Amino acid sequence: MNNLYQSDETIEEYNQKSLEKLTRAIQSNLQQSTLILVRCNFTSLRSRLMCNLQERFSGSLQELVLDYSSCNLYPAIDKLAQEKPQAVIVSGLESVKSIEQILKTINQARDKFIEEFLFPVVLWVTDEVQEKMLRVAPDFNSRTTSIEFIPKTNELLQFIQPVQRIVDNIFSKVLEGSTNRIGFTDKSVALDLNADSLTYTELKLVHQELEKRAINLELTHQASLEFLLGYLASSAQTSQQHYERSLAIWQQSCNLDKQGLVLYDLGCLYVLELWYPAYTKRQKDQQQSNLENAKDYFRQCIEVLEQADRDDLMAKIINVFGEVLRKLERWEELQILAEKALIIHQRYDEKFRLARANGFLAEVFNFKAKNNIVEAQKHDEKGNIRFAKNDKKSAEDCFLAMEKYAEEARSLLEIALRTVPTSSTADDNGQRVGLDIEYSFYQSLYLFLLAEAQRNTKKDDKSLDNLAKAFQYIDDKRHYGPELCIQILNSLHSGYFKIGDYKTAFEYKQKRSSVEQEFGLRPFTGASQLQPRQMVELTGSSGKPQKAISQEIIDSKRDIKITDLVERIISGSVKITVVYGQTGVGKSSILRAGLVPALQYKTLRSLVGEDFRNKPDIARDSLPILHSSSATDCLRNIGRTLKEELEHREIKPVADLDSPSLSQQELSTNILKQLIQNGEKHNLLTVLIFDQFEDLLLIYQDDQNLQTLQSSNEFPQVFGNFLKECLEQKYHHVRVVIAIQENYLHYLPRLGRLKYLEGINNDILKLERLYHLEDFTREEAGHLIKNLSEHNQFPLQNDLVDVLTGDLVGISGRVRPIELQILGTQLQAKKIDNLEDYKNYGKEKLLNQYIDEVISDCGPKCEQLAKECLYLLTESNNVRPLRTGDDLRKEIVITEYQAEDFDSVISILVGSGLVLLLQENLERQYQLAHDYFLSIVRTHLESKVSKETKLTKRQLIRKRELDNEWWLPNPIEPFSQSVESISSKIYEHLIEWISQDSSYMESQAQKLEEFIVNSKKILEEIESSKTWGISQVSETIQWFSQLASLRLDPLAHWINSFTDDLFSKGISKIAEFHVEKLRNQIEKTDRGLAKEVVVYSSIIDAIGGAVTGLGSIESVLITAPIDTLKALTIQVYIVCLVAHVYKKNPTKNDVFVILFSSDEQVLELFSGIAPGRAFGNKVKSGIAREGLQRIIQNAAENVLKNLLGKLIDKSVRKFLEKIVPFVFGATLGASVCWWETTQIGKRAILYYELMGDRVDTDLAS
Repeated sequence: MNNLYQSDETIEEYNQKSLEKLTRAIQSNLQQSTLILVRCNFTSLRSRLMCNLQERFSGSLQELVLDYSSCNLYPAIDKLAQEKPQAVIVSGLESVKSIEQILKTINQARDKFIEEFLFPVVLWVTDEVQEKMLRVAPDFNSRTTSIEFIPKTNELLQFIQPVQRIVDNIFSKVLEGSTNRIGFTDKSVALDLNADSLTYTELKLVHQELEKRAINLELTHQASLEFLLGYLASSAQTSQQHYERSLAIWQQSCNLDKQGLVLYDLGCLYVLELWYPAYTKRQKDQQQSNLENAKDYFRQCIEVLEQADRDDLMAKIINVFGEVLRKLERWEELQILAEKALIIHQRYDEKFRLARANGFLAEVFNFKAKNNIVEAQKHDEKGNIRFAKNDKKSAEDCFLAMEKYAEEARSLLEIALRTVPTSSTADDNGQRVGLDIEYSFYQSLYLFLLAEAQRNTKKDDKSLDNLAKAFQYIDDKRHYGPELCIQILNSLHSGYFKIGDYKTAFEYKQKRSSVEQEFGLRPFTGASQLQPRQMVELTGSSGKPQKAISQEIIDSKRDIKITDLVERIISGSVKITVVYGQTGVGKSSILRAGLVPALQYKTLRSLVGEDFRNKPDIARDSLPILHSSSATDCLRNIGRTLKEELEHREIKPVADLDSPSLSQQELSTNILKQLIQNGEKHNLLTVLIFDQFEDLLLIYQDDQNLQTLQSSNEFPQVFGNFLKECLEQKYHHVRVVIAIQENYLHYLPRLGRLKYLEGINNDILKLERLYHLEDFTREEAGHLIKNLSEHNQFPLQNDLVDVLTGDLVGISGRVRPIELQILGTQLQAKKIDNLEDYKNYGKEKLLNQYIDEVISDCGPKCEQLAKECLYLLTESNNVRPLRTGDDLRKEIVITEYQAEDFDSVISILVGSGLVLLLQENLERQYQLAHDYFLSIVRTHLESKVSKETKLTKRQLIRKRELDNEWWLPNPIEPFSQSVESISSKIYEHLIEWISQDSSYMESQAQKLEEFIVNSKKILEEIESSKTWGISQVSETIQWFSQLASLRLDPLAHWINSFTDDLFSKGISKIAEFHVEKLRNQIEKTDRGLAKEVVVYSSIIDAIGGAVTGLGSIESVLITAPIDTLKALTIQVYIVCLVAHVYKKNPTKNDVFVILFSSDEQVLELFSGIAPGRAFGNKVKSGIAREGLQRIIQNAAENVLKNLLGKLIDKSVRKFLEKIVPFVFGATLGASVCWWETTQIGKRAILYYELMGDRVDTDLAS
């Protein structure tokens, strides 16, 4: 229709005809279905035509305006159809992100449009939209009537009239210094697109229309239009083309200022393309090329401005050139430029830019110092490194210069911030907010440079302090400089590691991994939690950094789970959602890096789609509040986070939410007030998210505390009531999400018992409230590995991905996310991207290296301690035992470590993902993270832990096994008749053997009787006492202890002599004979045979004890010595029997250790943990004389207490005769003897089994 472009009158006539045609098309089909496409490329023309159209139909046309997030057209029109409109006019298709998706859906629903919408549907489209419709929805397009509107030439010229003003404004912003931290102009400051109604698309169309109509613009207007097109273009290549044309026009006009500024923007194009390569995905050679191009443009810019004598302009942009030279590491050129910049900035008193020039020089001298160190390292004839003194001195001078410039930069930066006006105007406030952000970034940079200089000039303490300050400045603004943040964290890690604070060093290392993952700088994160994906900001805007769902979550297809959770939350069908799963399944990651950003940076309308109109009660936006810190700081943390989120939305809280002076109850009250305000006034859906809820739940775990908590005003009660309120109906704009380990689910109902869940009828485990998070399937894991590696320029071959996922799949057929991340980290560290290299390492070797790295993180002095801890968390029978901290401390045999060393090591092991921290009944327990690690850790560390540790583990395992054995005759499988017969004969033979030398036994009994004759008086007092109480029992026992301490020497001598006599009379030979007879009759393991011997022996001894227990108190002086002799003989005999079961020759020393020591002392004897404390110093040949004498002394004390204890038993029985049957005495005596003999038998088994473990130690004296 080029003939129409001859005059505006002709175009106006054409548009009027088109408007009449559109009017007729609507009027003739008011109750009929018809589809009309109206082509118009300009929103201003469209708006004017819409007003005319509404006037013709008295405003009865329904208008539907689509926005960026619209995703389906049919449901929206169907909603309007309920109001029976004359016609529906749809606009905004050109602004929809998913335009092709919408076109596909209308093409599929084309019949519904005709059959169900009995009114005209008018679609405003641009030429671009119609081209897509012809390609994507041809069937729908074929059913439409098309009408076109064309702008007049005068309208086109009016449309571009603001261009010159806008371009001048952009240039003036550069002149005024409204640039961000690297010098780039903030487009949001330079342009007011809402006021000017300019978009690149429309501006481009205007340009094309004017060219078609052969309308020639003035050179300055033409150059400005090309510049603005370049400024607004989304593609760097397109921008460059427009900028180059603009530059050529300005060169024709000889305008040096404009030439310089266009060259400046051309340079900025290349810098913006490569500034953060994690998002551009460009290879290093392309990045280098871009930097070189940027350098050339900035060099030309500086030359042009110098030619124009515009130092004032150079002052605004010279630092940007410096940034490029810094990235190119052209240090000599940067030094020359920075020194020039110092002169210019001093002339114009530009403190902020002057600080940056000093910062450049600090970095220059940092490079020179390190280069001098390299040059100083000379090799002597033997190949050893020595330092050239002059070069070394030069390096020191460079570090001192670096320190000076960094300190100067930091000082100037503080002055620059203080000089910013504190005006209340929006522009000034925006400038100050922007400068605050730049101040934080650059203060962090200069402190980092200062710290590096101090570290190299032996000022380690100052260096660490400045590094910590640097991190504080950059931490919450790291989206403006992730690389700087990573450098600081790296230095903090190495600094704290150097001074031996390994726990803090490890925390900084973990933080560094999180930041790298957060900005897409590493594909795998090891054991660190996933973080939301952050977008890097290059402007000093005041808005909160934009976060997105983590790439890992998207790549693993867990974004579907995020969608499920969001739908649960916004639907209101449940007030509380419980996300649960095994440890390491990714609960924290899916909340922090998935759910929070999904809720935080999208409107709920965009989350629920077009059905939003059917949910008028849904809030406009969501406000997620995540709590994942300590339990007792829960409310304060919620208040602090809530306040920060409200401030970012420019909402003033109704009450104090985070003051340290507020009590827990005041915090709860104020937060609840704000939650109501969020919903009623600001239409916000507040989502309270509690990660690791088990930490909070443990407060309510103890049944004894349940009643106490209900009357308490401390945190547990306050938080419980807070949770209760949030679940009430009046808080209908509040949702609660908790994440909890699966093995803690059964504790949740306790909150209901405390009446904290009444809002949900105390039924928190209802199916619809639960959301189970499982491990990855094999397919999900493979998809994740492949995508993560590709997104981070570390692509893995397909065959490697297949083998890797196969290696990771567990018994359940699924892959634990934490294990995938750990193995992926090792692949990345070793740069393994193909199957051949992977086979050279193998999964186990890579995991071994990961274990070694974790152990190394514990520090050189704690490496052995870390190995011991890990090894003690394994068992040889493929069991992952639970160990408390005290358990581990007791089993660790190395002595050179402090309590804080253990705390540091265990913290690092837990943080690494190798070890789990579990809490049961408020007691911390540790366990190896997964069966997957069990054999790897045990095998890998078998040769690296001390011999004593491995022995100690075997000892403890044996002791636990013995403790868990059944030590009564099995009622289901009793002793076989042969065993019972042989055992009876053994003991008949033993008693007969004892009785053969009656005179000897009588003489020995007489000696024992002498030891207790002097106690007859106290016994008579006890007998005559009318009352018997606990205090008297206590006093009597104390008296016996004093008596024992006075009589130990002669008694010890007697025990030693009596035991010698037993061995000389052949008790060991008799035991050996009987064991062989038993072994020939039954087939049992050594442990099984020894157990039967002990069980039967204890019964025999118990019968003897029962007989003694039946006697009167007067008969004790006669029966007790004989009973003690028989019991001692039987117990010695048991030791001999057990010894021969294990094919050992029993000695007197063995008897003393077994009879008169505790199990723990036996363990210590073999482990050597504390030989001095137990038995005296242990030597290679056995137990020293001093230790043996101490055992004999212990034996004497135990025997005397046993003798006197029998007297007490008699007296107690005498008292109890009044309330229990007389047979109590026999029962008591039998129980005591059975228990004592059983314990001795178990200890004998433990002793000889441990002796077998330690074959290199001869315990015989």
